[in-house]
Amino acid sequence: MNYLVVICDNTFRNLSHLNSTDIEIAGYSVQRRETQVEGWFVIVYSEPRQRGNLVDHYLKMIIIDILNHSRQRDVRVDQIRVYFHFSNIFPNHHPECRCDNPTIHGAQYSNYAERLREGTGAAGEIQVWGFHRTGKIWKVLNKLPKWLSGRGTLFSNPQPHSFSEFIKELDKATHEEKVRFASILKHRIAHLFTPVDIDLQGLLASNFRPDYWGEVVAAYRETKPTRVINEARRIKEELLGVVNEDQKKVIEIRWGEAEKALAKMVPLLCALETGKLDWCKEESENFRKAFRELLRILDELDDELAKSSPETK
Repeated sequence: MNYLVVICDNTFRNLSHLNSTDIEIAGYSVQRRETQVEGWFVIVYSEPRQRGNLVDHYLKMIIIDILNHSRQRDVRVDQIRVYFHFSNIFPNHHPECRCDNPTIHGAQYSNYAERLREGTGAAGEIQVWGFHRTGKIWKVLNKLPKWLSGRGTLFSNPQPHSFSEFIKELDKATHEEKVRFASILKHRIAHLFTPVDIDLQGLLASNFRPDYWGEVVAAYRETKPTRVINEARRIKEELLGVVNEDQKKVIEIRWGEAEKALAKMVPLLCALETGKLDWCKEESENFRKAFRELLRILDELDDELAKSSPETK
């Protein structure tokens, strides 16, 4: 048995033909509807009116629901797909979060799939996604009510023509968001170092004029430029969470080259952070060469990820 779980008030309201149950999640009253169609058990939860980070609480309820359903019917749990709407239950999601992705835009959420597998014993694929109502995933999920009648059967002539086709549409949307998210992460890594490169160009053009040097050092005294190295590594780990196994191998290989470039950039970042002018002059050209090398590696990585995408094979 496969399981599709959606947490979103808008979809919930459009499924009013299904019987609802009032339940409590972390002290909040929410409603739950369920139905079964073509080997899929569909559960839809409403969202609480109050704001609060309730994803962990919803996750526990989802595991309980799936376990109860599978045990009562003596069926094996196969695939699980969970879709969280970014709203009250995600009050602190990433401020740059403008696309859907399975790690819910943060390393703290990356273990959801593992927890679902451990809690339910699922044998098949598990996907956990956060979505906005402006994204591709929502455009597909918004069709869900049209697919289900009060008895959990399909309407007479929906488009496409079966619930399995609906799942294929949903999978296509999530794949497209994965590709877009991977590309965005690549650019985020590159943009971490762009401000430093721009300031360095200005310093070189002014021959490290004292007043300009003082302004740059003062600006970086608070921001700690060496932190961007760890941020780049964190983004790389985030990228690993949204790609397939073949793409993970590509990333690991290319990231070995990227680490060499990053290591050459560290001395200049340290010089800016500590305000050591002579060290900065000495390392300026090394940084710029290494930055160009990093950009080349990221461009090639982007091309290789596209080639290893399932839709290009």
